[in-house]
Amino acid sequence: MFSPFDYFVFAVGAIGTLNVFGVPIRMPQLIVIILGGLSGMICGFSILSLALDRFVPRLDRKERRIHVYHVLANIIPTIYVLSHLRETPWGRFTC
Repeated sequence: MFSPFDYFVFAVGAIGTLNVFGVPIRMPQLIVIILGGLSGMICGFSILSLALDRFVPRLDRKERRIHVYHVLANIIPTIYVLSHLRETPWGRFTC
């Protein structure tokens, strides 16, 4: 039913969610940021695909359902990373 990419997406979302809720996983801050950014890209592309499908139907039910699973698995790490961005005086974003 799921492809290896789907399992990878779910694993990224699960690790990110566990990290957000404070489960003691010792990960360097760089890996946390990379996983959060990856979750954000996956979530964004899935939402974009679902929005485009709303206006131009091109996905069947199974593909829509998988995109919804991708969004649900990665929304918490995405919100966490986006809520912790701060702009520095040079106009660069940091966490």
